[in-house]
Amino acid sequence: MAPALIDYEIGSVYLKKIKAYPHLRRQLDECYRIYCESVFERIDVPISSVVEIAEKYSLTIYDASYFWLAISLSLDLVTLDERLTAAWLKR
Repeated sequence: MAPALIDYEIGSVYLKKIKAYPHLRRQLDECYRIYCESVFERIDVPISSVVEIAEKYSLTIYDASYFWLAISLSLDLVTLDERLTAAWLKR
């Protein structure tokens, strides 16, 4: 499960990588295709609920969305983001 905004985040990374590594276009296209075929539930996250988390833990709205989703569904949060990890450990 992930916030619905994940598609935009992955799309943004995809475009940045294409610009930075045009010689890897074929591999990047394949990675993006695999992502598009992955099956996970995208959840709409209420921004009004996320703002408090973002303020309290000095997170972006994007990161706070993942935090909120994990809390709301009683799930573990899996991230490589250090700031988000630190916030999660403080909850």
